[in-house]
This record gives sequence, structure tokens and C-alpha cells, in this order.
Amino acid sequence: MPDWIAYFTPAELAGATAVSRRDLRDLHGRDIGPASATFADAVALRDPGYRRCQAMDLVGHAAALLGEREQACAVAKNALHAAGSLDSALLSSRILTLTGASGPFRRHPEVLALREQAQAMTGFANVPAA
Repeated sequence: MPDWIAYFTPAELAGATAVSRRDLRDLHGRDIGPASATFADAVALRDPGYRRCQAMDLVGHAAALLGEREQACAVAKNALHAAGSLDSALLSSRILTLTGASGPFRRHPEVLALREQAQAMTGFANVPAA
């Protein structure tokens, strides 16, 4: 395998597929399969050494599960825990995207708590309400 593609592991493929499924559904109204299952695959396949990628996979998984609030909150807690020790503008951006997408559920105490935790982690005073 050439060096330039060595990073593209099964975990990367699963993550890219999940993002594509999510975006096709959310941005273009085309449902080609559940993004949540593919994000779960990416998390399971991710090498432990890739902590930032794993945290981003967890954030994506939580966002894909928002229709199933309890499960989404459990995954989001894991995502915020994984992100807690990382300093990454890209990861902070993904967390803000998750909190924005959680806006319709913000009246639920567990979602509100996660949104507040995300706000504290990212340093942004106004987490999007969407």
C-alpha cells in the first residue's frame, strides 16, 4: 500500500461513510442508511492511538442518535469525556455542531446538562440553540 493512503483504515472509511450518510440525509433529503450504525462502526474500529478521531466519531454518533434522546445522551457523555483532554479547534467545532443540533431537545435536563458541559469545554458563551 502506498504511504500516502496508509492512514485510510477501515475506521476512516466507516467515519467517512457515516458523515456522507448524515449529510445526504440532513442536507439533501436522501436517506441511504443509518449514519448512527456506521459511526458506531468507526468508533469500534478506531485505533486507540487516534484519540481526536475517536472523539469526533463519538460526537458524530451522538448527533446521529438525537432522535433517540437517552442513547444520544449516553454517547454524547462519552464523546465529551473523550474530548476533555484534547485541545482541538476541529473537535470544538464538531461539539458545537452537536450542541446546535440538540437545540430542539434542550428542555430535557440531561440534554441541557450536556449542552452546558459542551459550552464550558469549548469556551463559547453562546452554544447554538438551533
